[in-house]
Amino acid sequence: MVPVAFGTQTTGSITRPASYCGVVGYKPTYGLINSAGVKHLSHSQDTVGLLTRSVEDALFFVFGEPAVNRLVRDDRLPRIGLVRSSQWGHASAAAISEIEAFITRMAALGAQVHNITLPQELELLAEEQGRLFAYEARQSLKHEWLTARDQMSPRLIQRLAGGEGITAEEYLEMRRRVEEGKRKTALLFADADVLLYPAADGEAERSMIDSGSPRFGALWTVLQLPTLALRVGTGADGLPIGAQVIGRHADDVSLLHAAHLLASKAGFGQ
Repeated sequence: MVPVAFGTQTTGSITRPASYCGVVGYKPTYGLINSAGVKHLSHSQDTVGLLTRSVEDALFFVFGEPAVNRLVRDDRLPRIGLVRSSQWGHASAAAISEIEAFITRMAALGAQVHNITLPQELELLAEEQGRLFAYEARQSLKHEWLTARDQMSPRLIQRLAGGEGITAEEYLEMRRRVEEGKRKTALLFADADVLLYPAADGEAERSMIDSGSPRFGALWTVLQLPTLALRVGTGADGLPIGAQVIGRHADDVSLLHAAHLLASKAGFGQ
């Protein structure tokens, strides 16, 4: 319908719908696209990004024609770090199968693939992301909480309740662990140009009531890293299966160039 649309992500709200729809979902490095005018939920995580038809469209919209002209045109695929974590236990069999098949295809085409086990510190940080969200959201929505709680959804009320009792000292300790996590994450790129990770549990939910869990975006959002969701396969119901390509902090152009190469080999018209 349109060449580009804005999205916002606090946990997985660009990544997940892009995966469900088989389009590109680009969540840039935190703060690259100004968030003025956005009603914040979690001011340390809320990120404005894009939904586009192709990686090239996202690159052009943010970085302009010169960056597009520098796109790598050869077949030298990036080094890929396939990140394994406990969250993979929530992914459907089809999602795991399609991601692994995609990795196998990329390796056959010459990509170097390294399996990476997510360090325990980052596993814990992924779990803690929701508490950090809840603390900041309770502040951001304090007026609405006091004056219009009856108009809030039960899900939002439940998520805000998760921040009750968290002290300012505990919040600052969470922020400190995030900064430590950023340093730890840099080590994941020692043998990889980009990381690969699931984008959602699987295909889009059948129900209109539930949009699915955003869990697979949590860690990368709290770490403020650039990510790009692209289609890598098809599920049992014939709907898209997506994966996240994750780049180094503030190295968005390299991420987009690498994702463009991967998308061109994925066979889904991206």
